[in-house]
Amino acid sequence: MSLTPEPPPPPPGDAHLVRESAERRARLRRVLGFREWSRLPAPLLIALVLHGGAGWWLWTQVRVLEPAELALVAQVTAQELEDLLEPEPEPPPIELVEPDDVEFEPLLTELSESSVVVDMLGLGSSGLGGRGGRGLSLLGDQQDDFGGQASPFRDFVDDLRLRGVDVCFVIDSTGSMQRFIDRARQTVDRIVADLATVVPDARLAVVAYRDLNDDWVTRRTELTSNRYLVHNFLIDLVASGGKRDYADFEEAVEVGLAVASQELAWRSGARRVLILVGDAPYHKEDRGEAISVVRDFVREEHSVVNTVYVGVPGEGRTTAGAKATKDAFERIAKAGKGHSFHLALERDPDNSGPTALGAYRIHHSGSGDDETEQELEDPEVALLRRQVLDATFGPEWRDEIDRLLETAPKDGRRIMAERREGRGDTRWFSRQLLEGRLHPAIIDGARRIFDVRIAVSCLLILEDEAAGSSMRAAVLNILKMRMVDVLTGISLDVNRPLAEEDQRRVMAVIHNRVLDLPNAALLLAKLKPPTPPTSPPAPQDG
Repeated sequence: MSLTPEPPPPPPGDAHLVRESAERRARLRRVLGFREWSRLPAPLLIALVLHGGAGWWLWTQVRVLEPAELALVAQVTAQELEDLLEPEPEPPPIELVEPDDVEFEPLLTELSESSVVVDMLGLGSSGLGGRGGRGLSLLGDQQDDFGGQASPFRDFVDDLRLRGVDVCFVIDSTGSMQRFIDRARQTVDRIVADLATVVPDARLAVVAYRDLNDDWVTRRTELTSNRYLVHNFLIDLVASGGKRDYADFEEAVEVGLAVASQELAWRSGARRVLILVGDAPYHKEDRGEAISVVRDFVREEHSVVNTVYVGVPGEGRTTAGAKATKDAFERIAKAGKGHSFHLALERDPDNSGPTALGAYRIHHSGSGDDETEQELEDPEVALLRRQVLDATFGPEWRDEIDRLLETAPKDGRRIMAERREGRGDTRWFSRQLLEGRLHPAIIDGARRIFDVRIAVSCLLILEDEAAGSSMRAAVLNILKMRMVDVLTGISLDVNRPLAEEDQRRVMAVIHNRVLDLPNAALLLAKLKPPTPPTSPPAPQDG
């Protein structure tokens, strides 16, 4: 994980203008909607009918005075008449130019219902080639994979490491999207780890959007290499809102795209990837706005917008609604120089649903009464990881990226953490956390063998103003993942001082929830460093 400071947020962009424009169109839709008319008072409706009738009568009277029924006599000479009757020259032929935004054949053929592998976010070629030069100096011992010679893949990765990679998910967060949010929540750790293995300073962000009449329209994280900030955001993100009827199931897609493209601190010259994920289109009136936002984003080199239509069986989406969404997402992907795909999420088989870490636990009967437990990665989670890599780096490098991830060497801290985790040594993990050891293997291990000692250690770090925001985000993630029933939705901003009133209230809730665990208060007294005694004031000379 890169610990370099994040760049400051950019100055406010034009996303607020996009939202204001969408709100004006939404007001117009409400005015023209029958449901809004039906809410008007009866006297006003009668007055509108009378005025409409009077206007119609006046319009019919004006039509009686059409020029066809008037006689206009003019006197002209024979030469003038000949000049008037002379045919006009034919205009030059007009060259027809095909507009950019036209209907086109879908890029994806429908997957059969029997297909096991669903292309989740595999969104095509990045269109980015290496610029040649120094070769991949950071691959170390992996040079044998490339025959010890310079290769296009070496140049490609070296180029990305010089410029950086920024990826943002723009996710529809209305009620029908909870299934995908759960999958993204389970996958984000591995996605960030994979991206960081290829490009150490790769950054990720999430923009959640709904519609203009919901309780909120957009929420977001900043682009960051701290996976725990993004993960905590997804844990607290609960899909809600939206309308199930086809008459008004569209969402504020253009506002989500505008916030992602204009309000985040994208690095100039970096590989910039937007991935729009949803199951509903923009409103028809907002189509031009959405396409314009996307085209503005991809004007900068190395930028791409990909889209994924999410279809969940049994969610009640009509055939017409599904087609409208796919058509809208295909237009966006075409304007964004990317690809559009259909993602079909399946239901969990039987009762073996995914664990909090996104894996199935399968029990096998052993000899006698013994049973062994095997953990298999959730197939949808594995596909999500695979296809995010394709979207970011391009499927043409799939084999090389896989080899790079598989042969990445483990550092000493990870090897030690795996050994301690195998022993269930929570004291070692507690000590590492209290010493501020921010390492993915330590955080992951603390989540897996979580107990009251680790919970109290996390609480001490959260309450320590001197602890860095990255470390506090990590221990907050441990608590949220393992105390999900009592801490989901309780959002502590680790970048703000705890002295602020709202921060103090949130911290007090977390403190009390942790102390509700058995023996937590006793452990807190043992682990908490003693407060240094205050020395009495020195006597003053009289």
